[in-house]
Amino acid sequence: RGQAEVLVPMVQEVVAQAGCGFDAIDLVVATRGPGAFTGLRIGLSTAKSTALALDVPVAGVSTLEVLARQYLEGHSLKDRQKCAVIAETKREDFYFQIFDGQGVAVSQPCVATAAEIMEQIGTGPIVAVGDGIKRFSVLHVPENIVFHEISLPDPAVLARLGLEQYKAEGGGGRQHNIEPLYLRAPDVSQPKTLPRVLMNK
Repeated sequence: RGQAEVLVPMVQEVVAQAGCGFDAIDLVVATRGPGAFTGLRIGLSTAKSTALALDVPVAGVSTLEVLARQYLEGHSLKDRQKCAVIAETKREDFYFQIFDGQGVAVSQPCVATAAEIMEQIGTGPIVAVGDGIKRFSVLHVPENIVFHEISLPDPAVLARLGLEQYKAEGGGGRQHNIEPLYLRAPDVSQPKTLPRVLMNK
């Protein structure tokens, strides 16, 4: 709660700490999910409006991809080993995706139960990262999975991935649109009873 009120001042503080002005920014990069509907909407809206105000392009990167790259930039996978990102949904399931040793996705991002994750992983060697591994490891501790604690995206890794993506897409123009990666519909429930309406005759 209150993310919208604190996000812009945080951006201003980071720019000040970097010792530069907003005019030094050439590209705005943001994570695009998966995550909570409201948080993603606020974050991406802020990124797009900032890029529009500065007249610079904006790039969005999957949070799962950032977490996988964070591990791979500091570690080398063993033969046939892959990196799985298991992230919290704050429900009974998890956000999940598998990457190879170069950080290339070898599965689609999805929402999966612990049992479904185990089925996708199989018996091959896996390093698992993400803020969901603590809860997942209580449910399943197979011998082929090594858990490594990385839970928050590193802004430096995010920036590098965003720049790579921007260059790969041509690196030209002023792209101000990035689509969120929700993976699930927002939680919307109907009221159990309709409100009474009093009418004067």
